[in-house]
Amino acid sequence: MIEDHQADAFNPPKIKSNDQSENKFNSLIQILFSGFGNWDAKHFLHIAQYGYVYEHSSAFFPLLPLFIKFIKLAFFDYLTGLDDNSKYLLSGVLLNFFLFNICMIYLYKLTLINFNSNSKMAFMTVLLYSINPANIFFSAVYSECLYSTLTFSALYYLYIKKFLICLIILFFSGFCRSNGALNYGFLAYILVKNYFDKFKVINEKVKNSSFNNYLRFVINKSIISEVRHFLKLILILILSLIFLFIPFFLYQYYIYLIFCTNFYSDKIILPNHLINYAKENNY
Repeated sequence: MIEDHQADAFNPPKIKSNDQSENKFNSLIQILFSGFGNWDAKHFLHIAQYGYVYEHSSAFFPLLPLFIKFIKLAFFDYLTGLDDNSKYLLSGVLLNFFLFNICMIYLYKLTLINFNSNSKMAFMTVLLYSINPANIFFSAVYSECLYSTLTFSALYYLYIKKFLICLIILFFSGFCRSNGALNYGFLAYILVKNYFDKFKVINEKVKNSSFNNYLRFVINKSIISEVRHFLKLILILILSLIFLFIPFFLYQYYIYLIFCTNFYSDKIILPNHLINYAKENNY
């Protein structure tokens, strides 16, 4: 088998079990899945296991590590024969496997909406998305799979006009990646488009009418009501923007408390091997 490339990257030490039976199972897990736990995945797995210990790990947002932590506690915590390193790795791999299937379901539904229920086009879209070489980033313990699932599902609910569900999903995408708040652009576009689309309907109704009928329609149309609807749209856009940027600023504040204040200094007890690794690498 091809050995992993030994890069000068983040590679925190792992505590190995002295139990020979555990070592056999751990070795099997590492042989099968260690390739999915390299590079950025090491940061996510380390955060899931220990929290934000090193400052440079703050580039990786907390939603994926929280999900990995939950999967590990819910399904693998009571398994014997595996150490914590293997449990976290297995949790991350299985989580992304599950999320990728959810992601494909929403991509299929989105394609049906945008291509007039063309099931062949939807199937080909999902197939090509699944087999493209960049798919490795969805299989590895990276946040791309979770972020794509959140984005596609939010877009689906946005297209079927379930705006509240869409807004909540987009909110959580802000805890997944730093660019999650930029998904606000999708929401703003659809809301503005829907507002102005109604004027197209009005024009269709009156374009074949006589001038007198058109004039009567305009006079009867309440200007105050239109102003109210426009101001309501502006208010929704502003409040949505603020709401979707809350996760980003909450996370920044949390990182500030950890690394720039003594707020958590007395509450966190780090294992010696992490402290020594930090000293060796001048963290």
